[in-house]
Amino acid sequence: MKINKHTPKKQNSPITSDISKGYISAIHNYCDRWCEKCAFTAYCRVFAMDAEYREKHPDLKDDMEGAMQQVGDMFAETMVMLHKMAAEKGIDLDELEDVEPWEHPQPNHPIILLTEEYGHEVHQWLKTNRQRFEVEATKWALISEEKARIFIEAWESLQWYSFFVSVKYKRALLHDDDDEFAEWDRLGSAKVATLAAECSIAALAVMLEHFPEEEDMLLGFLTKLEKARKSSLVVFPEAMDFVRPGLDEY
Repeated sequence: MKINKHTPKKQNSPITSDISKGYISAIHNYCDRWCEKCAFTAYCRVFAMDAEYREKHPDLKDDMEGAMQQVGDMFAETMVMLHKMAAEKGIDLDELEDVEPWEHPQPNHPIILLTEEYGHEVHQWLKTNRQRFEVEATKWALISEEKARIFIEAWESLQWYSFFVSVKYKRALLHDDDDEFAEWDRLGSAKVATLAAECSIAALAVMLEHFPEEEDMLLGFLTKLEKARKSSLVVFPEAMDFVRPGLDEY
């Protein structure tokens, strides 16, 4: 479920990359680590090292629960639904914690607290309801192959990104160096975290369609992610202009 509506602008990398010369420097730092769905694995040194290791250790278990396919850009549509639901529940999604553009590491930053809480809560929800999801996927496989595919992709996306969002926002917010590379790395980390948050929001909308009785729980997840996402655009206003090596260049 790839959500990428942003057109990169001027935040170019201080590391030059030339796809014709082999590996792209730093490409692995700003991807979502979902190698099975990446078109750039041939240019990623980390992927090559991992593949070599797995070849030497054929019994190594892979914790990837499945592959993810694109389901389209649902983000704008989901935002309309989310704001409507939030208004009905008296939740103000525009009411954010006091956040300012990044100046120094903040271990207890609201973005970190929100996404850490989200990660643990959604992970537990997914774990508790695993059998329920399997039944739902099986049911829809008999009715509509397309709808089953969309549901499974949403389920897998939520699993994949549950803690990923927090980890990448932490990398952006806790970077304590103050040089050109550190600034570049902060923006890249914030961008990939935001893209993962958007993808997760779209996946939660799919879950809400299948499990409307879980509205309160899912609205809680959506609210945490949306507030973290909007806060990140204040803290890192240039992040979405960042050009990720390889991924946004070709």
